[in-house]
Amino acid sequence: MNDKQSGVLAWHWVGSDLKMRDGTPIEMGHRYSIPPGQSPRLYRQGYHASVRALDALLAQPGTVVCAVRLSGEMKACETTLCAAQGQVLWFVDACQALQAFALACADQAVRAFAPVAVDHAARMLAAVDGRPDIRASAAIFNAYAETLRAFPAITDSEIAAQIADALSALNSEVHTHVRQLAGYSYQNNADATLFALGDAGVALDYAVSAVRSACYAWTDPAALACHAAFAARYANYVADAAHHQVSYLGASDRLNDDLEARLHVLAPTTGTTQNVQPVTRQPQQVALWEIGA
Repeated sequence: MNDKQSGVLAWHWVGSDLKMRDGTPIEMGHRYSIPPGQSPRLYRQGYHASVRALDALLAQPGTVVCAVRLSGEMKACETTLCAAQGQVLWFVDACQALQAFALACADQAVRAFAPVAVDHAARMLAAVDGRPDIRASAAIFNAYAETLRAFPAITDSEIAAQIADALSALNSEVHTHVRQLAGYSYQNNADATLFALGDAGVALDYAVSAVRSACYAWTDPAALACHAAFAARYANYVADAAHHQVSYLGASDRLNDDLEARLHVLAPTTGTTQNVQPVTRQPQQVALWEIGA
């Protein structure tokens, strides 16, 4: 989000206490500024946010998402902006969105990214010269990939728990096979084949972690934001293990687009920040800010 005339529009997450990391309470519409004559310093002084919601979540997990405008002098690193001035345009409880997002990350890790890494290992095994016993293993790895793709979509916590157990068993089987194949001698492409086998094992390891994190996002609400962030991080690691066919940055963008689509559904859709009013919700939830009359 970018508005050249009024600053940079970005995302920031806070906890249910509605306070920034230094304890300053967030107030919608208020313009925060660092002391006059001083400059922002990344992670030390200033108002931090990220252009991508996923980057903001990974940097500082929280269950309340804020749409903010940064202005004035700014510093930047790869994923984070630090500005002299910041303004919270709106904020909303995103607990349910984060739980659903964690499931989506697990689903991508298991059914989209991991099979690609296993497929690549199968292709490398099929290309080994002079070892029909090794080439025969290619069919086994192709079957592993199809098993991953055949898992049901991870759309709720019950399915996630079932897949976590099944995936753990499959992961153990894959690793046993990888260790056996690593002990063979190869006449060609030995390094590339062994690296492909290793990547397949790593992809399965992180896929299991992504699903477990998605489960924890439902069973451990006190740390929901951290579990959702870990589910996304592990899904990206799976994509990285499948780097021959899946772009790590492309996978990250896919996950970010999913998250932002969920957050935009929660955002006020009409009016301005001046007529946004709090609506009382259940005690365990942060107030959801909606457009007032």
